[in-house]
Amino acid sequence: MRGILFILRTDLPWEWLPQEVFGVSGVACWRRLREWAQAGVLEALQQTLPDELGEKGCLDWSRAAVDSFSVPAKKGGLLPARILRTGERRAPSTTWW
Repeated sequence: MRGILFILRTDLPWEWLPQEVFGVSGVACWRRLREWAQAGVLEALQQTLPDELGEKGCLDWSRAAVDSFSVPAKKGGLLPARILRTGERRAPSTTWW
């Protein structure tokens, strides 16, 4: 897990993971990440880890930000309003004769 997090944080190629530091090759980390993703391990971590860390006081929830991209609007939200034209036709181009 340490090797995977290191690569994801530094954006290095998997092959560049220092094996002598992490005790495993970058290719092995990549393979394990792929297997965990397919088995649903990462999704389970994403759901349980923040709650556990929050209960232990390891996360500062006051610095969290949530936007409509990550949390959908309840009941679908409102449809965007139609944009009305301000004139009958477009203004002539100033770059094309």
